[in-house]
Amino acid sequence: MLRVDWRLLGPLLGGWLFDHFAALSVFGTAALLMALGAGLMLVLVHEPSRQNR
Repeated sequence: MLRVDWRLLGPLLGGWLFDHFAALSVFGTAALLMALGAGLMLVLVHEPSRQNR
């Protein structure tokens, strides 16, 4: 059975994007993913209220 090492996916996909599109697409994609992650952190992670202590 073929086993995929998922740590290879990011560099391979980034290299393919860099070769086939402009460098801006690679860094723009990374920036969008970081913004999405930050937004999810703000929405999903919160400090418990003091009433529940």
